[in-house]
Amino acid sequence: AHLEAWLWGQREGWDVAPFEASAYVQAERNMVLRLLTYKIGSLNEMLEAKIVALNSAQLDALSKALLAFTTQAELEAWLREQGGG
Repeated sequence: AHLEAWLWGQREGWDVAPFEASAYVQAERNMVLRLLTYKIGSLNEMLEAKIVALNSAQLDALSKALLAFTTQAELEAWLREQGGG
């Protein structure tokens, strides 16, 4: 996702520094955490730590997968499939 932001910035003529790309990843992570809390309720510290440890590609995949989640068990299963649980 941060690569997409960088490419978009380059297309628009913006110079997106690496620290700004990192900010995009952090913003994506925060959005995923908020959406998960909305969809399945408060996350325990262990689940939140696993999500924080995901890379950008995994966060992007989770942002799509979470739309179908209705329980924390589904999130836990998804994390196990990613090798993070």
